[in-house]
Amino acid sequence: SYIASEYVDEVPERDLVYAAIGGMVRRLDRHSAFLKPKSYQRLREDTEGEFGGIGFELGEAPHGARLPYPVVESLITGSPADRAGLREGDRILEIDGRKTLDAGDAARASKTAAADSLKKVRRLGALLRGPAGTRIELAVHPAAGGAVLRRTLVRELVKVPTVEWM
Repeated sequence: SYIASEYVDEVPERDLVYAAIGGMVRRLDRHSAFLKPKSYQRLREDTEGEFGGIGFELGEAPHGARLPYPVVESLITGSPADRAGLREGDRILEIDGRKTLDAGDAARASKTAAADSLKKVRRLGALLRGPAGTRIELAVHPAAGGAVLRRTLVRELVKVPTVEWM
Protein backbone atom coordinates (compact mmCIF):
# COMPACT_ATOMS: atom_id res chain seq x y z
CA SER A 1 0.00 0.00 0.00
CA TYR A 2 2.96 2.30 0.63
CA ILE A 3 4.18 1.91 -2.95
CA ALA A 4 0.67 2.46 -4.30
CA SER A 5 0.25 5.70 -2.36
CA GLU A 6 3.80 7.14 -2.37
CA TYR A 7 5.63 5.97 -5.50
CA VAL A 8 5.98 8.55 -8.29
CA ASP A 9 4.40 6.32 -10.98
CA GLU A 10 1.36 4.12 -10.79
CA VAL A 11 2.35 0.46 -10.59
CA PRO A 12 -0.32 -2.24 -10.96
CA GLU A 13 -0.57 -4.30 -7.78
CA ARG A 14 -0.47 -7.53 -9.78
CA ASP A 15 2.93 -6.56 -11.24
CA LEU A 16 4.29 -5.97 -7.74
CA VAL A 17 2.95 -9.29 -6.45
CA TYR A 18 4.36 -11.21 -9.45
CA ALA A 19 7.75 -9.49 -9.04
CA ALA A 20 7.84 -10.33 -5.33
CA ILE A 21 6.93 -13.98 -5.94
CA GLY A 22 9.47 -14.20 -8.78
CA GLY A 23 12.20 -12.83 -6.52
CA MET A 24 11.38 -15.29 -3.74
CA VAL A 25 11.29 -18.30 -6.06
CA ARG A 26 14.54 -17.29 -7.81
CA ARG A 27 16.31 -17.40 -4.42
CA LEU A 28 15.39 -21.07 -3.91
CA ASP A 29 17.76 -22.57 -6.48
CA ARG A 30 18.79 -22.16 -10.12
CA HIS A 31 16.09 -24.58 -11.31
CA SER A 32 13.10 -22.75 -9.81
CA ALA A 33 11.14 -20.06 -11.60
CA PHE A 34 7.78 -18.32 -11.26
CA LEU A 35 5.62 -18.28 -14.38
CA LYS A 36 2.89 -15.73 -14.96
CA PRO A 37 -0.46 -17.26 -15.95
CA LYS A 38 0.02 -16.81 -19.72
CA SER A 39 3.51 -18.30 -19.63
CA TYR A 40 2.28 -21.21 -17.53
CA GLN A 41 -0.59 -21.84 -19.95
CA ARG A 42 1.83 -21.85 -22.90
CA LEU A 43 4.13 -24.28 -21.08
CA ARG A 44 1.20 -26.61 -20.41
CA GLU A 45 0.09 -26.45 -24.04
CA ASP A 46 3.61 -27.23 -25.23
CA THR A 47 4.19 -30.09 -22.80
CA GLU A 48 0.72 -31.65 -23.00
CA GLY A 49 0.88 -31.64 -26.79
CA GLU A 50 -2.41 -29.94 -27.67
CA PHE A 51 -3.64 -26.37 -28.02
CA GLY A 52 -6.22 -24.28 -29.87
CA GLY A 53 -4.68 -23.23 -33.15
CA ILE A 54 -4.43 -23.80 -36.87
CA GLY A 55 -1.55 -26.28 -36.98
CA PHE A 56 1.78 -24.67 -37.71
CA GLU A 57 4.52 -22.67 -36.05
CA LEU A 58 5.55 -19.30 -37.36
CA GLY A 59 9.26 -19.19 -38.22
CA GLU A 60 11.73 -16.51 -39.15
CA ALA A 61 12.32 -15.68 -42.80
CA PRO A 62 15.23 -17.50 -44.43
CA HIS A 63 18.55 -15.73 -43.94
CA GLY A 64 19.10 -13.15 -46.66
CA ALA A 65 15.44 -12.91 -47.72
CA ARG A 66 14.82 -9.60 -49.47
CA LEU A 67 11.52 -9.18 -47.65
CA PRO A 68 11.83 -11.06 -44.35
CA TYR A 69 8.24 -12.17 -43.86
CA PRO A 70 7.73 -14.92 -41.27
CA VAL A 71 7.14 -18.35 -42.77
CA VAL A 72 5.11 -21.49 -42.11
CA GLU A 73 7.16 -24.08 -40.17
CA SER A 74 6.32 -27.44 -38.61
CA LEU A 75 3.02 -27.84 -40.44
CA ILE A 76 0.91 -30.54 -38.79
CA THR A 77 -0.68 -32.99 -41.23
CA GLY A 78 -4.49 -32.83 -41.14
CA SER A 79 -4.57 -29.49 -39.31
CA PRO A 80 -6.75 -26.57 -40.45
CA ALA A 81 -3.71 -24.95 -42.11
CA ASP A 82 -2.83 -28.17 -43.93
CA ARG A 83 -6.42 -28.62 -45.16
CA ALA A 84 -6.45 -24.98 -46.35
CA GLY A 85 -3.46 -25.71 -48.59
CA LEU A 86 -0.71 -23.95 -46.64
CA ARG A 87 2.74 -25.45 -47.04
CA GLU A 88 6.03 -25.11 -45.22
CA GLY A 89 7.94 -22.08 -46.44
CA ASP A 90 4.81 -20.09 -47.36
CA ARG A 91 5.24 -16.47 -46.27
CA ILE A 92 2.63 -15.04 -43.89
CA LEU A 93 1.93 -11.44 -44.89
CA GLU A 94 -0.97 -10.68 -42.52
CA ILE A 95 -2.64 -12.23 -39.49
CA ASP A 96 -6.18 -10.93 -38.87
CA GLY A 97 -5.38 -7.79 -40.87
CA ARG A 98 -2.16 -7.13 -38.95
CA LYS A 99 0.85 -6.85 -41.26
CA THR A 100 3.72 -9.13 -40.25
CA LEU A 101 6.44 -6.94 -41.78
CA ASP A 102 7.12 -3.32 -40.83
CA ALA A 103 8.66 -0.86 -43.26
CA GLY A 104 11.94 -0.95 -41.31
CA ASP A 105 12.15 -4.74 -41.02
CA ALA A 106 13.78 -5.21 -44.44
CA ALA A 107 16.44 -2.59 -43.68
CA ARG A 108 17.63 -4.05 -40.36
CA ALA A 109 20.60 -6.43 -40.38
CA SER A 110 22.33 -6.28 -36.97
CA LYS A 111 22.49 -8.93 -34.24
CA THR A 112 20.02 -6.99 -32.12
CA ALA A 113 17.72 -6.84 -35.12
CA ALA A 114 17.93 -10.63 -35.38
CA ALA A 115 16.96 -10.94 -31.70
CA ASP A 116 14.14 -8.43 -32.23
CA SER A 117 13.00 -10.43 -35.26
CA LEU A 118 12.78 -13.62 -33.21
CA LYS A 119 10.78 -11.84 -30.50
CA LYS A 120 8.46 -10.41 -33.13
CA VAL A 121 7.93 -13.83 -34.74
CA ARG A 122 7.09 -15.30 -31.31
CA ARG A 123 4.66 -12.45 -30.63
CA LEU A 124 2.98 -12.90 -34.01
CA GLY A 125 2.97 -16.67 -33.58
CA ALA A 126 0.95 -16.26 -30.39
CA LEU A 127 -1.81 -14.71 -32.54
CA LEU A 128 -2.22 -18.04 -34.32
CA ARG A 129 -3.32 -19.73 -31.10
CA GLY A 130 -6.71 -19.21 -29.53
CA PRO A 131 -9.83 -21.00 -28.43
CA ALA A 132 -11.04 -23.80 -30.70
CA GLY A 133 -13.91 -22.65 -32.91
CA THR A 134 -12.64 -19.08 -33.37
CA ARG A 135 -11.73 -17.73 -36.81
CA ILE A 136 -8.45 -16.30 -38.01
CA GLU A 137 -7.72 -14.65 -41.36
CA LEU A 138 -4.36 -14.97 -43.09
CA ALA A 139 -2.80 -13.41 -46.17
CA VAL A 140 -0.26 -15.89 -47.54
CA HIS A 141 2.27 -15.75 -50.35
CA PRO A 142 2.95 -19.36 -51.43
CA ALA A 143 6.58 -20.48 -51.40
CA ALA A 144 5.96 -22.00 -54.84
CA GLY A 145 5.06 -18.55 -56.18
CA GLY A 146 1.85 -17.13 -57.49
CA ALA A 147 -0.72 -14.70 -56.21
CA VAL A 148 -1.32 -13.83 -52.56
CA LEU A 149 -3.97 -16.08 -51.03
CA ARG A 150 -6.45 -15.00 -48.39
CA ARG A 151 -7.62 -17.78 -46.12
CA THR A 152 -10.08 -17.82 -43.23
CA LEU A 153 -9.38 -20.76 -40.94
CA VAL A 154 -11.20 -22.01 -37.87
CA ARG A 155 -8.99 -22.88 -34.92
CA GLU A 156 -9.26 -26.42 -33.62
CA LEU A 157 -7.79 -28.36 -30.76
CA VAL A 158 -4.51 -29.29 -32.44
CA LYS A 159 -2.67 -32.34 -31.18
CA VAL A 160 1.06 -32.12 -31.68
CA PRO A 161 2.43 -35.50 -32.76
CA THR A 162 5.06 -36.67 -30.30
CA VAL A 163 6.38 -39.56 -32.38
CA GLU A 164 6.53 -39.72 -36.15
CA TRP A 165 6.48 -43.13 -37.80
CA MET A 166 6.38 -44.49 -41.29
